[in-house]
Amino acid sequence: MILLFSAILPCIVVIALGIFHVYFYKTNTTNEEVRSALYFVIAMPPITVMGAIIGMFIPRAAGFLYAVTTTYYMLALYMMVDLMFTMFYGKRALSRYLQEKSKRIVLKPKFLKIFRCIPDFTVKPSIENLLRIEALIIQTVFVRILMQICELVVYFELRRKSNMWVHKK
Repeated sequence: MILLFSAILPCIVVIALGIFHVYFYKTNTTNEEVRSALYFVIAMPPITVMGAIIGMFIPRAAGFLYAVTTTYYMLALYMMVDLMFTMFYGKRALSRYLQEKSKRIVLKPKFLKIFRCIPDFTVKPSIENLLRIEALIIQTVFVRILMQICELVVYFELRRKSNMWVHKK
């Protein structure tokens, strides 16, 4: 119980910082489209922390809260990509900017950089590739929701013992 209450203090700090950031960006950002995308990104740590704290105090809800916060995280990731497109005034302008600067889109995750034997995966910053990346990011949300629904169905089937007909001999 002491550990639970000691975990609340950092969570309160994260929530307070989230409220401060929301106020800061509300007063200093004039573009409404940018502001609404930033709200998703700014609210990600407080929502994750609240889900974790509630999950620690209510362990039966922890799995569901994990699914909710993970789905929100993926939505925030999509909003970051949308924010990037908005700040460059669209995919075409972003593609043109990256091509002018001779930049390529690196698809190799940062944690794989330590393995030198794995080659860097880069693609040309064309509009089609940007659309593919956007589609991959938005599909993660739907795949995660589908997986969570399947997990809930299995959980309820196992809990009610209605699957026992499978194991009869």
